[in-house]
Amino acid sequence: MLVLTVGSLAVGSIYVPQIKRWIAQLRIRTTALITGALVGATGTGGGVLVVPALMAEGSESTQRIIGSSLIIGLILSAVTALFYGAAGSLNLNMALWMTAGSLLAMPVARMIFKRVSAQALTHLVASLAAASLVLLAFNLLQAR
Repeated sequence: MLVLTVGSLAVGSIYVPQIKRWIAQLRIRTTALITGALVGATGTGGGVLVVPALMAEGSESTQRIIGSSLIIGLILSAVTALFYGAAGSLNLNMALWMTAGSLLAMPVARMIFKRVSAQALTHLVASLAAASLVLLAFNLLQAR
């Protein structure tokens, strides 16, 4: 539920100036610490929390934010995967297939980066993050 709340605030900050100002008052270190803690504790991907949190901070282009989130995600995912793997909670087959899908999508993403405006890319990223949050909410409701 906390991931859903924080993710919703981060996505909302892209479109609602009052939310963006409120998050900016937290300072980037606080936002980064909260986001990192949630990613580490839940394994939630960077697209749902990290990208919107960096967008809420607002000082970089969407392309730089996505690039930065990939490095952050790489480090957080590697460390989190080690902990989950040590606990026996790892589906290596699925992870490898998803990795293959990601590798196949990279050339397409590069073309999109070159041809789409920064504003359109921001809307695309926000839409994908919002869709992920909606799916998370739906799964939470089904689990009850």
